[in-house]
Amino acid sequence: MRQSLVEHGKQANLKLTFYPDIDHIPHDIDGVMAVGEFDSDALHKLRQLTPHRIFVDSNPDPHHFNSVQPNLQAITEQAIDQLIAAGDTPIGLINGGYWNKDQQVTHQQDPRQKYFESRLRELQLFDSRFLFIGGEFSVASGYRLGQQVVQSLSKQALPKGFLVGSDPLAVGVLQAFNENKITVPTDTAIISINDIDIARYVSPPLTTFHIDTDDLAAQAITTLKDTIIFDRSQKRMVLVDAKLIYRKSFVKPTNKS
Repeated sequence: MRQSLVEHGKQANLKLTFYPDIDHIPHDIDGVMAVGEFDSDALHKLRQLTPHRIFVDSNPDPHHFNSVQPNLQAITEQAIDQLIAAGDTPIGLINGGYWNKDQQVTHQQDPRQKYFESRLRELQLFDSRFLFIGGEFSVASGYRLGQQVVQSLSKQALPKGFLVGSDPLAVGVLQAFNENKITVPTDTAIISINDIDIARYVSPPLTTFHIDTDDLAAQAITTLKDTIIFDRSQKRMVLVDAKLIYRKSFVKPTNKS
C-alpha cells in the first residue's frame, strides 16, 4: 500500500511525507492521508491539521473524513449469492470483531457481520447458530474460532458454506478443520476476503475476494488531490469493488458467474 501511494503520488505531482505519529505532522500541510486505527483523540488532532483529509481502507468518521475503501457490502452479498447458487446453504459467518481504540476492547460491530446478517434475514436464511465472531482478524483468532465451530456443531450439523472475514482468519479455520477431519469443500465450503499470497498455498487453496490495494491507493491520491485543488468541503466515500478468485475451498456454481 505504501509503495503504491508513493508511486501514484508522484504521477499526480503530490509530494508524500510519512510521519511516525500525528504529533510530528506540521500544521502547514495541504492534506493528510491516514491508514489504520485511530482513537477519538487522534481523530480530533487530524481534523485540526487540514480540511483536506482522507482515510484509506476504512473510515472511522465519515462526517469529517473522505475515504477510499473496499465495498464490503457488495463483497459480502456476492459471497452469499455465490454460496446460494452453489447450493451451499445454510451459510455461516466466521469473522473478527470491530476494534474500539478508545475503550481498548473488541465488540461485534464489524461491517461484514452487519451486511451478512442483513442479507440473510432479508432472504429468511439467517441462523444465529452459524455465527462465530472473535477478536482480531488473525490466524490465531481463526484457529480459535474454527475450534469453536467444531466444539459446538457436529460434522453433520455444519452449515454447507462459510464466509470468512479475512484470509488470515481462514488460514486458522482451515488448520482447526484439518485437525478435526472436516474436509473443505466437501463438508463445508469457504469463501474468504483479501487474497493475500498465502491464500493460494494453504490446503485447500482459498477461494477469496482480491482487493486491489494499488487501485485503492490510486483512488485515494485522486480523491485527495481533487479535494485540495477544488477545496471541497462535502465528504465523499469511494467504494472499490473486488474480484472473486476461485480456488478449491469453494466449488464455483456451473450456471452462474
